[in-house]
Amino acid sequence: MACRKVMNESLIPLVLGVTGHRDIIPEDARIARDVVRSEIRRLKALAPHTPIELLSSLAAGADRIVAEVALEEGIPLTVILPMKSELYEEDFTSEEVAGYRELLKRASNVFVAPEIEDHKEGRDYLYRQAGIYVAEHSHVLIALWDGSEPKKGGCGTAEIVDIKLKGSLELSKAPCFSPEKGFVIHVPVRRAGVEPFPERTVLPKYLGDEKTLNRVIERTEEFNRDALKLNLSETVGLRAFDRMARIGHTADICSVKGAKRHRITVGLIAVMATLLTMSFLLYDEANMHYLIVGCGVMIVGIYVINHLAKKRDFHRKYLEYRVLAEALRVQTALIEAGYYAETYEMLSWAQKLETPWISRALAAICVYDPNTLSTTGSTDSWIDGQLAYHRRAVERAKAKSKANDRVVRVAIAITVAVYTAALVFEIFWAGTFGGSASLAEVDAEFVRTIFKLATGSLSAISLFAGSYYGKLSLDQWARDSERMVLLYEEAKTARENCRDLGELCVSLAREELGENMRWFAYQSVNGPDTPIS
Repeated sequence: MACRKVMNESLIPLVLGVTGHRDIIPEDARIARDVVRSEIRRLKALAPHTPIELLSSLAAGADRIVAEVALEEGIPLTVILPMKSELYEEDFTSEEVAGYRELLKRASNVFVAPEIEDHKEGRDYLYRQAGIYVAEHSHVLIALWDGSEPKKGGCGTAEIVDIKLKGSLELSKAPCFSPEKGFVIHVPVRRAGVEPFPERTVLPKYLGDEKTLNRVIERTEEFNRDALKLNLSETVGLRAFDRMARIGHTADICSVKGAKRHRITVGLIAVMATLLTMSFLLYDEANMHYLIVGCGVMIVGIYVINHLAKKRDFHRKYLEYRVLAEALRVQTALIEAGYYAETYEMLSWAQKLETPWISRALAAICVYDPNTLSTTGSTDSWIDGQLAYHRRAVERAKAKSKANDRVVRVAIAITVAVYTAALVFEIFWAGTFGGSASLAEVDAEFVRTIFKLATGSLSAISLFAGSYYGKLSLDQWARDSERMVLLYEEAKTARENCRDLGELCVSLAREELGENMRWFAYQSVNGPDTPIS
């Protein structure tokens, strides 16, 4: 089955990587093929709406076994070469070269791995870079491996597995600054010429953080289901850069939908809490006893809306999809600037810990050949565009904040007026402070009830304003945007005198990602709740 097929480029793929021995004995190679096929089908069943892709270097042995099975299962293949293809072929026999070229023809994408570590001479170093790239950009690493121990700085299967499991390039050190621990499907195999053979096990072994992997797959599948509901047109043959922009656009649309639903939820809860307050006042003060039923309806309604909102996770989707969209926007801005850097590596500890699926999604999406970056890239659209955007955001936030302030001021003014009227009534008509009452007691009590209802209603309106507008964090939004305006004004000045454009790009990227996380942190506490006690 050919791997080239129409795929929706708005979906986040589940990326598999492969590492393993070249000299697997034929018996174990046959068994490994069946195990790999079974594991691929298991992953497909876990995430039926999520496309699966494979990263492989197409070395003889394990790389090709997994690549062949993947292609048979309709999974697209991206080939990560350790060096230029003609040099790479020097390590193969004539028969292996023929098999390599045949698989290369069927690949969807082929490029040489970038150098991730400090440059060294030698083929082993280049093989290690390709292995690291595959490990870092895959959700799951399939290792056809005998279980041998890793060696520091090595380029073999054991070292790549160790890097994937630890999330660290330094084998001698703990991964101090990354909470991410990878996941490896270990298919035990035996190597030709190794005596004695280790004990062979047919069943695969799952190594690493399976709980986090399941969470990542679940969130990725959820995003893809939401993306498919948009009925975006399917495309084929897009550049990797286009795909990043397309998924970012999809995430943006899904985030906006989540935000609208979240605001509707917050608004409904606030309105129903206000009506509950007013209904109870009428029940208590105006003796409209039948409104006790209305109070019960409002209480049930608030809890039902709150429960449905939390079950459907509008608020979380709004926030997480926004974080993904912004990270992909930063990634495409880096690409347009002609600078190779990957946003998933720039995420903070907190971001990776809080939303591991986003970190893994960025790594999976951002598989592209850095050699295709433009040498005449520019930061003009990035800096100027974001400066204009945040200036508009400041104005929008301030306008909405002023509208909220007007509501509050009007409510306060009316409350003061009602209080003053009530005080005048008590002094001059009700005789509360020793004067003669000009109204009968029954009439005076009726007027007092009117004042109580008016005051309580104003309190309920204030509750609405506090519950609804407060959830929108208008003042915080304005402060954030003002801070970003200052950042881009500084960047615009620095751009004119900057000798190292790459350093400016990375600094801007880190600032934007950090700002995004701060926004995520304070918005996370603004989920739907039940404002009654």
